[in-house]
Amino acid sequence: MTATNSKDIDMETKMQVDESVVGSNEIDESLYSRQLYVLGHEAMKRMGASNVLVVGLKGLGVEIAKNIALAGVKSLTLYDPAPAAIADLSSQFFLHPEDVGKPRAEVTAPRVAELNAYTPVSVHKSSSLTDDLTQFDRYQVVVLTNTPLKRSNYYRHGLEDGDYVTFTELEGLEALNGADPRKVTVKGPYTFSIGDISGLGEYKRGGMFHQVKMPKFIDFKPLSVSLKDPEHLISDYAKFDRPQQLHVGFQALHGFQESQGRLPRPMNQEDATIIIGSAKAFIEKEKMEIEVDEKLIAELSYQAQGDLNPMAAFFGGLAAQEVLKAISGKFHPIKQWMYFDSLESLPAKFKRTEETCKPLNSRYDGQIAVFGKDYQDKLANINQFLVGAGAIGCEMLKNWAMIGLATGPKGKIFVTDMDSIEKSNLNRQFLFRPKDVDTEHIFDESFWNQLDGVTNALDNVDARTYVDRRCVFFRKPLLESGTLGTKCNTQVVLPHLTESYSSSQDPPEQSFPMCTLRSFPNKIEHTIAWSRELFEHYFVKPAETVNLYLTQPNYLGTTLKQGGQEKATLETILDFLVEDKPLSVEDCIKWARIQFEKKQYNNNIQQLLYNFPKDSTTSSVFTLSIYGINTTGLASDTIQKVLDNMIIPDFSPSSSVKIQADDSEPDPNAANSSSFDDSEELQSLINKLPSPKSLAGLRLSPVEFEKDDDTNHHIAFITAASNLRAENYKIELADRHKTKFIAGKIIPAIATTTALATGLVIMEFYKIVDGKDDIEQYKNGFVNLALPFFGFSEPVASPKATYKGHNGDVSIDKLWDRFEVENITLQELLDDFSKNKGLDISMLSSGVSLLYASFFPKQKLADRLKLKLSELVELISKKPIPSHQKAVIFEAEQKITNWVAPNDKSGEFKRGQSQFRNFIKKGGEFPPEKGRYHLYVSYACPWAHRTLIVRKLKGLEDIIPYTSVHWHMAEKGWRFATAEDNDAPGDNVTASPVEAHKGYTHLRDIYFQVDPEYTGRFTVPTLYDVKQGKIVSNESSEIIRMFYTEFNDIIAPEYKDVDLFPANLQKEIEATNEWTYNDINNGVYRSGFATKQEAYEKAVTQLFTSLDRVEKHLSENEGPYYYGKNITEADVRLFTTIIRFDVVYVQHFKTDIRDIRSGYPYIHKWLRNLYWNVPAFGERQPSSRISRSIIPRVTLRSTHLVLLPWDLSHLS
Repeated sequence: MTATNSKDIDMETKMQVDESVVGSNEIDESLYSRQLYVLGHEAMKRMGASNVLVVGLKGLGVEIAKNIALAGVKSLTLYDPAPAAIADLSSQFFLHPEDVGKPRAEVTAPRVAELNAYTPVSVHKSSSLTDDLTQFDRYQVVVLTNTPLKRSNYYRHGLEDGDYVTFTELEGLEALNGADPRKVTVKGPYTFSIGDISGLGEYKRGGMFHQVKMPKFIDFKPLSVSLKDPEHLISDYAKFDRPQQLHVGFQALHGFQESQGRLPRPMNQEDATIIIGSAKAFIEKEKMEIEVDEKLIAELSYQAQGDLNPMAAFFGGLAAQEVLKAISGKFHPIKQWMYFDSLESLPAKFKRTEETCKPLNSRYDGQIAVFGKDYQDKLANINQFLVGAGAIGCEMLKNWAMIGLATGPKGKIFVTDMDSIEKSNLNRQFLFRPKDVDTEHIFDESFWNQLDGVTNALDNVDARTYVDRRCVFFRKPLLESGTLGTKCNTQVVLPHLTESYSSSQDPPEQSFPMCTLRSFPNKIEHTIAWSRELFEHYFVKPAETVNLYLTQPNYLGTTLKQGGQEKATLETILDFLVEDKPLSVEDCIKWARIQFEKKQYNNNIQQLLYNFPKDSTTSSVFTLSIYGINTTGLASDTIQKVLDNMIIPDFSPSSSVKIQADDSEPDPNAANSSSFDDSEELQSLINKLPSPKSLAGLRLSPVEFEKDDDTNHHIAFITAASNLRAENYKIELADRHKTKFIAGKIIPAIATTTALATGLVIMEFYKIVDGKDDIEQYKNGFVNLALPFFGFSEPVASPKATYKGHNGDVSIDKLWDRFEVENITLQELLDDFSKNKGLDISMLSSGVSLLYASFFPKQKLADRLKLKLSELVELISKKPIPSHQKAVIFEAEQKITNWVAPNDKSGEFKRGQSQFRNFIKKGGEFPPEKGRYHLYVSYACPWAHRTLIVRKLKGLEDIIPYTSVHWHMAEKGWRFATAEDNDAPGDNVTASPVEAHKGYTHLRDIYFQVDPEYTGRFTVPTLYDVKQGKIVSNESSEIIRMFYTEFNDIIAPEYKDVDLFPANLQKEIEATNEWTYNDINNGVYRSGFATKQEAYEKAVTQLFTSLDRVEKHLSENEGPYYYGKNITEADVRLFTTIIRFDVVYVQHFKTDIRDIRSGYPYIHKWLRNLYWNVPAFGERQPSSRISRSIIPRVTLRSTHLVLLPWDLSHLS
């Protein structure tokens, strides 16, 4: 080859490049936006200066060419003068039947050229590749496929020791800022050394280090040497010995083709014997210590004429990525051989013989050679549903077309995708052309039962979860896959075999502390996040708030008060409707200049420097769009003229302003703002507001953030705002591309990874079509092409369980099994489960409608038992069942949980400890502030009832808002009520109004939001800190004591003197609490949930002994309360159990030795006085709620306990 000038060498990749275009090629960011965030600008520019030649255009070659064309190179040249054969059509997706007999390159090149206008595609003109090697001088990379080896042989802290870092923002050592990377020596988990820095200055403060990847030089053996001494990259560690076997086997195949002029015939034993002998001879000649796996080598011979599309997709993605690595210098190349097989995909239920695998002169001959004609016929008559037609979806459809899926008379492919096509799709999704932009494909769901399977090609968790749940319900196999840059994963979901996609959950997204974003950013990600929130603060939330005021009836009297930030909300509405409402473009310019000065970049920074001098330390223009003002003709000189005429007032920092330095510390300004309760000032603000009627027809237009439209300037605003803030803090600035990536939460994507992932999916699809039911035959995969890394594992099995039936233990699959019944009556359903399945249903529900509960009144049960299930659903839900709906889902419960541990032989109920035990106090992590905390309760729960009583007694109703969950607790615990619930009366029985909890369906969602690894119980009451997103406490006894005193500074004066835990009675109250809690509050549960006779007798005896003790105390006390004339904690804690005793515990917990009404006159008198005369005790718990308040999770009858008689002498 000719000599190359040094200036034509890329010093990072050590590769020859086309100097004529280096540094001058512009990148179409709207087309390559996703890929840019995988490779970066420099790598893309090197790719744009590279010429690539692909030799061989059968299935594998065209996959490689397609992926390179989509990725974008300076030029792509194709070489394959051989005539196209009919068998090529099984994997060469750019060939048509009429192309048979024409040179492959000539017919393929123009179709590849359509993929990317920026990648010129031509045909390499040469009669021979080996006669003149100078013909390759103009190419930076040459890819050989379907080429004999003989011809191929002509071409040839998280820091660790040795890592490299750079520095920014150092003061005193400025010479290191932006300097060349320095090598690291790790001294400990928190310290490292970069060597001698003498002469560079003296360190003062600040500084950020950034780990950088240095170029790595890798030596490859020549092909002739590596053939004899290969270095293998393991693709599947379950097949650790396969690479050596396949390496030898492929040498034998090449030798056979060289000598015979053909490849071995499908399933031909004679040819296989020759191949096995050749492999043994090669091993002996090269003196290799390998014992031939004859079965494996025979399969290699049987399949030699095969040409499988998914294999081409897998290696096409892999090889194309290696090309991109070579020309871009990005990521680690494969060193040096990699073999991959999926022999477990071969059919076991379809015969493979020389007859069934012989060529039929069809486009699917390449696949028939491997799987046989019978299997091909099965593929042709499959009904498959593809959900998503984006990058993965396009590849999947191409693969399906190549393998002949649904080409038979009974086969059909369904496709759905609700997204619109964007320009950036054209870079990765080769089926789309510019004419397709902004089209949609929408399909109905009514066909689920006719499907054989489903394949997901989605890009968001919610959609994946929905499809997954549909597949579980209809028991359809699901193939799931996803990509992220150079990473991809595949998952197989099989009915009755594996867990589903929804069985596991992703970790929560990274978030930054609020005080860091507001006042102490230290990296560009902080300023970008701040700027993204600034966009919402200016252009979205105020417009939405104003529109609520204008459209929602009585907004100020209802919604506003629930938010807890009345003054701030009123000021926002006033600003946007009156004070700052612009009438012209000039007004908008002035407003923006004032915001710059006062709110963001000048006055706030001066105030911050006043509060925190430089040497102090701490612990860890869319307003026009909102108002619809015409901006046509707005020029920069107009803006400058307005700015020049403005007078900006001087600013002096104030000593009264406090700034929060750490999220774990209380916000010094929060108490002032949140406890604001000046009704006169609030009314003054309201009086200044124009009435909604006077503004009839006016609506502001919230600006919907859109990252991909450069004409809307959204990213430009966030970039400018972020970089201005970064300059305030001496943070290295980010360009528009990095800002867009972070603010837009862009998911990196590249065609190579997509192609490889879909190839793996089809390999698993082959197994499903074969009907394999051995979970060990399936593979979930994870691949990272950048490293490169390949990991495959057996899918996780679905969870199994057993229950006691009439004939012993019955095994069930907890995910896939269910009971199916016809439209029978409720009574017939209960009888069927009891008599035939050994299950006594205590509760039956459908959606949010409770249809049956064993504790319902007799008349209600009588009315419902005779109804058919469909009639019952329509009656209770008050909605007709849609005509197209053929099934209704019911949830039947025998018991919710094991209230007695399965391994506890005592049979006693033992209440678990609460997990969150923080405390509200001044100066602490959780300071007392109005509106900061939200209380979650259940009217059904006596422990939560305590907190509602104290909240009322202490006047905290305007300080601490609350929400009650629905009284029906099911398998996932307490759930929030919905608009469809009509059986849950009471105040605040709604979905959570907390903004961060929008969309949450269960209380458990809040626990997982606070701690994704939480394993405890999801209990009420739960006191939640809205500001920090943390649970303060879920222990009722501690919550009520917080309420006693910690809010005294911000409650009305008349409530400050309410003392429920007076000093002179504290010892007596504590002593009373100890035995009333154990024997009465918890005693009713110990009685009701006991599973052994001894445990029940012990608990119920202690319960009534202690009730006798309460009765005696009250008879001797002057009253009217437990300790005299004032209500104390003892009254609160005892009341919530006694109020439920007769209506719930006597019947359902079998505590029926005596009831309160007839058996305990003094307790009854004390109870009636509290209920009727003290509003805090009576108004939150009417009898209608008490009757529902305790759900019988397990009855004594089901555990064969004998009830104690009423006339026990030792209790008299």
